[in-house]
Amino acid sequence: MRRYIVLIFILFFVPRAFAQKMKIGDKVFSVDTLQEKHEIGPGTTYASYSLPNYPLRFYVLEIDLTNPYIHIETCLANDSSLTLETPPNMVKRHDTSEHNVIAGTNGDFYFYQDPVEIGIPRSGQFQKNECTANPTGRASFVLASDDTPYIDRVDFNGVLKTADKTTRIHTVNMLRLEAEPGASSNMLTLYTSAFGHVTGSLEGGTKIIVRPREGERFFFSANKDIDCVVESVFQNTGTSVIPEGWAVLHGRGTSSVFLQELGKGDSMTIRLVTNLRSASGQLTDFKELVGGSDNIILRNGEKAEGDLLYNPRTGIGTSKDKSKVFLVVADGRSDESKGVTMIDFGQIFKNLGAWDAVNMDGGGSSVMVVDDQVMNVPSDGNVRPVGTGLLIVETPEPEDKKVEEIEFKSGSKIELPVNGLFRPVMWGYNKNGVLVSKNFNDFVLSCSPNVGHVNNDGFFVASDEPSGGTITATVNGKSVTKEVTVKAAVIKMRLDSVLADKKHPYFIEMEGKNGSLVSAIDPESFSWTVDDPSVCSVENGILTGIRNGITDITGQLNNISLTQKVTVEIPGENILYANDLYDISLFEVKSSNGINETKLTAETLPTSIKYRYIYGGSVTYVELVNSVPIYSIPDSIKFVLNTGEAIVNKVAISLRANNEESSRAVEFSLCGAGKDCTLSVPFSDLLENANDRALYPVSFEGLRFLLDPAVQVYNKAYEIKVKDMALIYGDVTVGVDAVNMLSGIRVYPNPVKNNKVNISMESPTSGDVEMALFTLQGQEVRKNKATCMGHEISFPLQGLSPGCYLMKIDTEKKTDVVKLFIQ
Repeated sequence: MRRYIVLIFILFFVPRAFAQKMKIGDKVFSVDTLQEKHEIGPGTTYASYSLPNYPLRFYVLEIDLTNPYIHIETCLANDSSLTLETPPNMVKRHDTSEHNVIAGTNGDFYFYQDPVEIGIPRSGQFQKNECTANPTGRASFVLASDDTPYIDRVDFNGVLKTADKTTRIHTVNMLRLEAEPGASSNMLTLYTSAFGHVTGSLEGGTKIIVRPREGERFFFSANKDIDCVVESVFQNTGTSVIPEGWAVLHGRGTSSVFLQELGKGDSMTIRLVTNLRSASGQLTDFKELVGGSDNIILRNGEKAEGDLLYNPRTGIGTSKDKSKVFLVVADGRSDESKGVTMIDFGQIFKNLGAWDAVNMDGGGSSVMVVDDQVMNVPSDGNVRPVGTGLLIVETPEPEDKKVEEIEFKSGSKIELPVNGLFRPVMWGYNKNGVLVSKNFNDFVLSCSPNVGHVNNDGFFVASDEPSGGTITATVNGKSVTKEVTVKAAVIKMRLDSVLADKKHPYFIEMEGKNGSLVSAIDPESFSWTVDDPSVCSVENGILTGIRNGITDITGQLNNISLTQKVTVEIPGENILYANDLYDISLFEVKSSNGINETKLTAETLPTSIKYRYIYGGSVTYVELVNSVPIYSIPDSIKFVLNTGEAIVNKVAISLRANNEESSRAVEFSLCGAGKDCTLSVPFSDLLENANDRALYPVSFEGLRFLLDPAVQVYNKAYEIKVKDMALIYGDVTVGVDAVNMLSGIRVYPNPVKNNKVNISMESPTSGDVEMALFTLQGQEVRKNKATCMGHEISFPLQGLSPGCYLMKIDTEKKTDVVKLFIQ
């Protein structure tokens, strides 16, 4: 129990910097490592650095392309050429169980002419071997199909060939060719499905719709003949639909004349000729391509080209042997980091081990995302939506999930206050270096004796004096070690007062603070006294309620003395019907416009509250508001609702936590009109962290019924009944209703989730209750008997395989059988 409670207390520590040197140009700068280089996925490491004298902060992803379980992808904002999206959202949107995105950055500069070119990458793009926008001769990062990286300018020349003629395709999904000013008068543009559902709105010229000769859709890869058939030819008057999987060609000037000579059914070939400028013909297949400012800032290990302006920047580089890729984001436009010139940016790449590097989009667009967190400080103050992004993607989860090696999630050194409590988060890797667990717990923790000790629960407890040393995590005989510094700190109680009961032992929360360093403190290091020992007890830093009442507890360590007020509320029953929840005089009725008459009545308390209203048009919700403090620390709240003929799409339950000024509402679906619908909602679904004692006492604020106005009848009366409201304490069903049998016996939870099943009798029972469990084939697998002295009794179910069983229950007066699911 203690270990579980400790785990819910969030631990904070600030990475400790250490110094090294970095030469940029003729100057040597001291470098503080803000976060040590550490593995975040197979073949992928992350680190962050500061050059205080520059001043500059930058963030580094290093990707080992020889690792078969990691790869790099480009992406379009919202999978379209004509929209913008923030890189964190790109990462989140592409991150699935089969496509694990571990990091990402912004990509290329993008056109921003409103409305037709917003989001189109200025340097072009290839995504998973398909051209989504043609290269324009600008400096780019390229991946070949075998994941070999290149940095070069990329040239493009599209070719359209019929039986007897050939012409040039100037652009793919672009309305202007930046590399050739003035070429637009005779331009031929190819629109594909990557552009969107319709073409640009430019008028004039001729358009043709083409379909693939074979297959249902085009795939426009580089340097391959793509056979097409003309579907239609027409004069262009503006926007035209791009049929899904097909394409549209728009010609102006001489290109328009070329298209006018074609007819439906004519055959043609499209070829997207694409080449590295410095090695034309060397690379025929472009898997990924992303560009930037058209500046190669490092070439062959030497500074190449770029400006001397200080700006936030994003760049990408490759090692000399092309086995590694470096993604770097530099902060700028602040006192802590003024930005970096392109020339110096290239030198930073060289220091990191790069041989070639290119500058991508920068300024307010620069952002790096690691493990769903923005690591840098965007200069706009917020993350800017952009047109393209780069994603670092781990291959699908491997079959081999056995952890062979571990690494600290944070690669930084650890700082803790005296008596600080710490359990590191470890990442586990299989024999191939694939990350198979981001929260691996089956390791042994040890530490150097001068820095603290490891307690019986496996937590590191810092020494009570400032010191330094190491902690070591070991699995399968392999160990990883991190340095630990213990610092003096101001220690205080996290909460001035706390609500307690008998069921939920409270691990006393204490904090140590030294500057920006904040961490949990081990309460077991303190000696505790209780003003009224009949109300609660404290043992080993854990507080447990004994009886209802209020008292103070005091912790003493050396010259530190801390006091906390404790209120104990112990429910007398597992199910309590809060009378205030039924008092209609406490309710306020609210609704959207369109209700002509309302009436709230109580029927056979505490059975039902009935709300009657007459529909007057356009009603979207009705709400019963009643702010009532909830007793003690419930596990769940239960409602039985019947909405009659009213069609209710959702019901929202509102609660207000003790530490919040406003309430929060959580929506749930109901079972249908005219039925009794039971909602048994765990508080863990209603509160962000139901284990945080700062939230208690919690107040119930009301129920909102979200109506469907389209199916209600004008001037008709509707009734909504709240037939049961109760607070559930003790072991309860989480997310599913209990099984209530006709005999009045109640079985919960079902499915069983904690190796224990509870049986509740309608009336008190004094005698033996026998439980027998059978497989669906009739084989008895468990039998148990116990004496019940009240309403409830529990039976253990450890050791049983997950599945469906039949449970027979025998009491003195009743026998019943129910299906029981064990998870």
